[in-house]
Amino acid sequence: MKKYLPFLNQYIGTTLSILYALVMRLAAEVGWVTINGWTYLYIIPFIIGIIPFCFKGSVVRKSIFKAITSPLFSVFIFLVICVKLRLEDLICLVIIGAPYIAISIIISLLLYNFLEYRKDDTLNKFYLLLMILPFGTGELEDHINSNTTKHQISNSVDINCPTNFVFKHLKRVPPLDLSIIENNYFNVPLPTHSTYDSILNVRKGYFNNGVILHERVDSVVPNQFVRFSIDIDQSELSNSPTLKHGLSSGLIKFQAITYRLNTTENGNCQLELSASFTLNTKLQNYAQFWSSKIIGRFEENLLISLKSTLEKSYFTSMNEIPKAR
Repeated sequence: MKKYLPFLNQYIGTTLSILYALVMRLAAEVGWVTINGWTYLYIIPFIIGIIPFCFKGSVVRKSIFKAITSPLFSVFIFLVICVKLRLEDLICLVIIGAPYIAISIIISLLLYNFLEYRKDDTLNKFYLLLMILPFGTGELEDHINSNTTKHQISNSVDINCPTNFVFKHLKRVPPLDLSIIENNYFNVPLPTHSTYDSILNVRKGYFNNGVILHERVDSVVPNQFVRFSIDIDQSELSNSPTLKHGLSSGLIKFQAITYRLNTTENGNCQLELSASFTLNTKLQNYAQFWSSKIIGRFEENLLISLKSTLEKSYFTSMNEIPKAR
């Protein structure tokens, strides 16, 4: 057992950092820490960077290289475990990973250089009490009102089909051609098709990761305009932790999903898709950045797939029409 002690002494701090991050993530899952706030995004990685320096012989004291790679390794393993446990999905490797890696490495480097000038190369174990800090700051955050802001993101595409042909496929979308999408940045869920119940006036949008959005048709102007609203309570979001956190928590609320159709000069259709939504968060700038990236990518993917699918369907049907004799 003694021969393993040096190894354990070197990596106990790194291991504890990983376990601490997981405990805080589970605390956020049950509501003890607010996931939509400064505490989770900034204070927890701050503490992750401190923990290894509280142990004598920790690997972070070996070199500046180890001071960088140790928090990087801790955050990476933490995020991989979260994805495996379905606490997060792949996109969160970037959304959460970026600030976690940056902050924990910065703190680690600062402490490394600070302790270079001390005889004792470790922090007092008293600093481990910082591990309970998020529960205090999280409680304070709960008493601070979040800001609510309105946003709209739009994308458009020219489809080589008549406007009336495109319009009749917007409520009940046929199986989409996903092969046309070459780079799905951020692993945004891809829409596959949708069904429409004319009696209930409800459209269900299906995605490649199992998500099902329950949408009500709010307004229709034939060949010009269709607007949907999302019913979160009826939607199936369990296969996408990011959507579940964002929509169920009220961080993001979609006001309307709107299609607008215009006939171009050559008789084809220009289709515009826009999403109107509000963000309710204390992290407005960060939330705005990622929501615009994700929603914008979703719209682009949907429009590209829809264009390819409808054009193939239209020209196939035209070729099947018997020519007049």
